[in-house]
Amino acid sequence: MSVKVKLATLLGLLSILLLAIGFLGLYGMNSAVEGLRTVYNDRTVPLQQLGKIRADLLWNRIALTAAAADPDPAFIREQTEKVTKNLEEIDKIWARFMETNLTPEETRLAETFAQDFPRLKEDGMEVCMQQLLAGDAEAATNTIATKIRPLYVPVGEDLDALVALQDRVANEEFHKAEAEYSAIRTFSIISISAGVILAILLGTMIIRSITNPLARAVELANRLADGDLTHQVEVDSKDEIGRLLDSMRNMVSRLSGIIMEVRQNAAILNQVSQQVNSSAQSMSQNSSELAANVEESSSTMEEMVSSIVQNTENAQLTEKIAQDSAGAAKEGSAAVRRTIEAMQQIADKINVVQEIAYQTNLLALNAAIEAARAGEHGQGFAVVATEVRKLAERSRGSAQEISEIAANSVDVAEKAGKLIEDMQPSIQKTADLVVEISASSRQQKDGAEQINTGIQQMSQVSQQSASSAEELAATAEELSGQADSLMDNLAFFNVDESRSSAQARRR
Repeated sequence: MSVKVKLATLLGLLSILLLAIGFLGLYGMNSAVEGLRTVYNDRTVPLQQLGKIRADLLWNRIALTAAAADPDPAFIREQTEKVTKNLEEIDKIWARFMETNLTPEETRLAETFAQDFPRLKEDGMEVCMQQLLAGDAEAATNTIATKIRPLYVPVGEDLDALVALQDRVANEEFHKAEAEYSAIRTFSIISISAGVILAILLGTMIIRSITNPLARAVELANRLADGDLTHQVEVDSKDEIGRLLDSMRNMVSRLSGIIMEVRQNAAILNQVSQQVNSSAQSMSQNSSELAANVEESSSTMEEMVSSIVQNTENAQLTEKIAQDSAGAAKEGSAAVRRTIEAMQQIADKINVVQEIAYQTNLLALNAAIEAARAGEHGQGFAVVATEVRKLAERSRGSAQEISEIAANSVDVAEKAGKLIEDMQPSIQKTADLVVEISASSRQQKDGAEQINTGIQQMSQVSQQSASSAEELAATAEELSGQADSLMDNLAFFNVDESRSSAQARRR
C-alpha cells in the first residue's frame, strides 16, 4: 500500500468520524429545536391565550358587577363597551387557539369549552349588559347572581383543565427531549471514543510504516554526506518511501561509477591542460610578433593616407579654380556679346547723327541762299547759317570718325568673343578632367582609409589574439590546478571500485 493510500485511509476514517459526530450533533440540535418549537407553539402560546381569556372573563365579571352597583349611565355605557370588546377579543383568541396542534384530550376539552362559553356569553353577560343599558340595575344584579356566576364555574373549570393539560404535555415534551439528548450524548461518546482509539491504532501503524523506511533513508543520506558510498540498504516496501530507498540505492551505485570516471577524466584533463598551456604560450609569442609587424604596416599606411589626403585637397582646390575659370570664360563671352550689341547700337545711332548733320547742312545751305537773296537784311542770318553749316560739317566728320572707331571695336570684340568661345571648350574640358582627378583622389583616399582601418583592426585582432593566448595559457594553468583540486576532493569519497566498475560496464 502506498503512502498516499495510507494517509488517504487515515484521513477518510477521520473524516467519516467527524461527519458521524457532526451528523449526531446536528440531529441532536435539530431535535432540541423542534422540541422547543413544539413547546413554544403548542404549549407556551396556548397558555398565554388561555390566560388572556381567563383574565378577560374575570375582568368582565368585575366590570358588570361594578356597573350594577353604580347607576351612572356614562359609567355603565363605558363598562359595557369594554365588556363587549373583551368578548370579541376572546372569540379571536379562541379561534387562534383552535388553529394550533391539539391533542385528542385537548380537542375534547376545547369542545367542552366551546359549549359552555356561549351560554355564559349569551345567557349571562349579554343579558346583563342589556339590563344595565336599560337602567334595570336590580335585574342586572340578579342576572349576575343567578346566571353569570353559575355559568362561569364550568367555563373556569374548562380553562383550568386546558391550562393543566398544557403544563403536563410541556413537561412530557421536556422529559422526552431530555431522554433523546441522553441517548445522543451516550452514542456520541461511544462513537468518539471508538473513533479515537481506531484512529490512534491506524495512525500508529501508518506512522511506523513511514518513519522506519525514512530512518533508513536518513542513515543512507548521512553516509553519503560523509563520503561513504559502500553502504548497502535493504528495501522491504513498495510504497513511495520504498521507491525512494531503491532510487537512492541506484543513485549510490551510479554515483560511485561517475566518481571513478571523473577521477580518470580529471587525470586526463590535467595532462591536456598542460599541453594547452604550452601551445598557448607559443601562440602568444607568434601573435606578439605578428602584432609588431602589423603595427609597422599601419604606420606606413597612415603616412600614405596622409599624402593621398593632401593630394585630394589640392585636386579639390584645382577643381574649384577650373570651375571658376570656366564660369569666368562664360561670363566674358556673354560680356563680349553684349559689347558687340552695344557697338552695333552705337553705330546705328551715329548713322542717325550723320543723317541729322547732313540735313542740317542742307538747311544751312538753303538758309545761306535765302540770306543772299535778302541782301543786307539777310547778312546776319547768312553768318549764322554759315556757322551752322560748319558745325554740321564738324558733327558729320566726328560722327564718321566715331562710326569708324565703333566698326573697328566691333571687329575687335567679335575676334575676342570668338577667341573666348574657342577657349571655353578647352577650359570646360580642363575643369571636367580636374573633377575626375578630384573624384579619383577621393576614391583613393576612401580606399586608403579602408585599408588603414583594416590594418588597424588587424593590429587590434593580433593584440587581442596575443592577449587571448596569454589568457588561455593562464586558464590552462588554472585548469590544471583545478584538476588537481578535483582529484583531492574526489579522494573524499570512499567507493567500492569493483561494484563501480561493474556498473560502468553495464552502462
